[in-house]
Amino acid sequence: MRRSEVSIVIPVFNQFQFTQACLASLQENQGTERFEVIVVDDGSTDDTAEAVPRIPGIVYLRSYANSGFIASCNTGAKTARGKYLVFLNNDTLCKDRLASWLCSILSKRSGEQAFVGSKLLYPDGRLQGGRRHYLARTLQDRITANSMTRKSLEYNYLREVDYCSAAALMIPKALFWSVEGFDSRYAPAYYEDTDLAFRSSAGRYKVLYQPLSEVIHYEGATGGTDLSTGTKQHQDINRSTFAKSWADELVTKPANGDVASFEKGHAWLQKHPDHRSSRSDARPRLGFPLRMFQILKLLHVSVIESLSFPIILLRRSLATAELQKRGIEVLYHPYLKRDARLP
Repeated sequence: MRRSEVSIVIPVFNQFQFTQACLASLQENQGTERFEVIVVDDGSTDDTAEAVPRIPGIVYLRSYANSGFIASCNTGAKTARGKYLVFLNNDTLCKDRLASWLCSILSKRSGEQAFVGSKLLYPDGRLQGGRRHYLARTLQDRITANSMTRKSLEYNYLREVDYCSAAALMIPKALFWSVEGFDSRYAPAYYEDTDLAFRSSAGRYKVLYQPLSEVIHYEGATGGTDLSTGTKQHQDINRSTFAKSWADELVTKPANGDVASFEKGHAWLQKHPDHRSSRSDARPRLGFPLRMFQILKLLHVSVIESLSFPIILLRRSLATAELQKRGIEVLYHPYLKRDARLP
């Protein structure tokens, strides 16, 4: 039997209905990559212990004490046989080929980045965001619950960021253990993913946000949303721990993926209006001109990290996703009006 390339680790504590739906979504959206699914039961008292072991193909591990998210993830990672680890919350639904999208990035550029995170969505389609710390912004910092949707263009292309949430996160297993996994100082949960990203990037690995991998996250289904009680109260406690541990980096390290980088690119276009490819897909059969596409690919490989600017199309074309997955922001109608002024 061919060995699984990916090990998907799902820590659970009760909430069997969410776990069942999560596992079903993985099965329904399985791509070409072979993967194993490891469910780490953190002492559930509902139907989890009886029902999950009966599901064919599931590796079921059970702890008889509720030790928390971090301990469960580390336990699952020790059992994993895959080259890559995917940490996935049980209160998630995969909208597409989770392992395929994430693994495609790492397998092509495995020596360049630490891990890849998915685009997280609320059930109603709004984007989820998170703050690394008030001193340093992340890509998700400016995502507002009321205005940003899954189609917001500035959040729809591959780019480097400071961290991605462990609700849906892939990392090479060798790298995960080289930095000793999730740090138990953040037990039971919260800020362990941010800390892992910083420890990985300190070793010159990158962290990428992959919006083509969309995951619905029922945030707070297990840990709750009340910051004063239960597991959720550790969010503020661990924020302080993280801030103290990485104080120097938070002050000196430039933020990756923040909104300022988007605004810089838009300002560049205002000064260079001739570079707007507004009529690039006027001929539907050709879509995006091949010559321009090749030029953009070369730019992305050579200078995209220091020279980043969006491309404007008259309308969405077949080339849009190809450009976005290569790290190029694409603006198009109707999300950008044809005669609209750029920010």
